[in-house]
Amino acid sequence: MEFLTVANYRLLTRQITKLLNALSTSKDKDVIAAVKGLIETDLRAALPQTDQTDTIVHQLHQVTDRTDADLFLHAVKSYVIPFKAPTAEDLKKLFKKEKRLRIPPLQSYDWKEVTCLSWKDGGTHRQYFVIEQEGKWKTLQGVTKVDTLKGVCRICRQHTLVNLFTATVRGKTEDTFTSYSHYICEDPAVCNSNLDNAEQIHTFIFENQQNK
Repeated sequence: MEFLTVANYRLLTRQITKLLNALSTSKDKDVIAAVKGLIETDLRAALPQTDQTDTIVHQLHQVTDRTDADLFLHAVKSYVIPFKAPTAEDLKKLFKKEKRLRIPPLQSYDWKEVTCLSWKDGGTHRQYFVIEQEGKWKTLQGVTKVDTLKGVCRICRQHTLVNLFTATVRGKTEDTFTSYSHYICEDPAVCNSNLDNAEQIHTFIFENQQNK
């Protein structure tokens, strides 16, 4: 049964990396047990409280090396709810004001690894976001600067290469507009892979379209 979000899966991936790092740097059983205890606490706080979660936590405790980790993550992926895949026509309707919308290569996505569908148009420097919330798509679009620098992404909260993204929305009164600018990951794919909490992207999109 699929019950994990893609963000849950990213969190599991990150916790497995933490465990592997501990296993590679320490042979102290107490240290390893402490790390596993912290990981279990984080997972039980973030994952749905189900019998499947108990099974996942138990299996994670059995991981001893990279091979075990890969097998574990492969098995867990079967529990992941995939992103609701849009068609090219869906995207054209979602961004109907964009007459020359550049459609991303939808056939190349693994939808069990997508929390937010985001892509750039290199010609116009526009960036587009699509998320799914309560069975409906929510969107955001804006313009990114070409220049990049090292910083913390407003969306995934990780330290990486970022550039300035600006979204302009209609204000609360006629003929007024408000712009919101944030530094976000220069590469949308990197940002997506960093997201282990879906609320971060939902909050970002809501905050930047709040006057719509």
